[in-house]
Amino acid sequence: MAKLLIVYGTGEGQTTKIAERIAEVVQGKGHVVEVVRGNELPSNLNLANYHFILVGASIHSGKHQPYIVKFVKSNLDLLSSKPSAFFSVSVSAVSKVSRLYAVAEKYLDRFQTETGWKPANTILIGGALQYTKYNIINKVLLRIITRNSLGPTDIKRDYEYTDWEQVTKFAESLVPLLDKNNANSAPQKASH
Repeated sequence: MAKLLIVYGTGEGQTTKIAERIAEVVQGKGHVVEVVRGNELPSNLNLANYHFILVGASIHSGKHQPYIVKFVKSNLDLLSSKPSAFFSVSVSAVSKVSRLYAVAEKYLDRFQTETGWKPANTILIGGALQYTKYNIINKVLLRIITRNSLGPTDIKRDYEYTDWEQVTKFAESLVPLLDKNNANSAPQKASH
């Protein structure tokens, strides 16, 4: 069995739910998964102990969480030397309006440029609008932005746009990579 590490960033918790679903699917296929929020990394976390590293982050105010950007930059050599993937969570990722979907792609491109990390596998996943957790300014701004592209915008309730079938299929696509990597090598030991 291979060891998968999922490091993620979240604002209101939707990316947490996505990371946990990916972990559930991969664990169901016999692999070991550790899920860690990127701003709560244990001091003894050794990335070299994992066969595969999955990083995820959500978009807020046009950017992925700064602590995820920092995590990737700080671990760029190791992330680039072993199997890894990235998932980006945003509401733009589910927009049927091509120019808005293109915004989600631009966020992903910007993340890769800013960090210098070019994982072989990336995916855009729909997030959520959690109006009940936003301040009034964010509620109004997000309502204006999404009114014509996502449908209802009642700011007294939340909307989930995550395609859970897409998330499950993505997680399942990682399993053969974990199987292959597990067969080919043991986790690297860090040399410090």
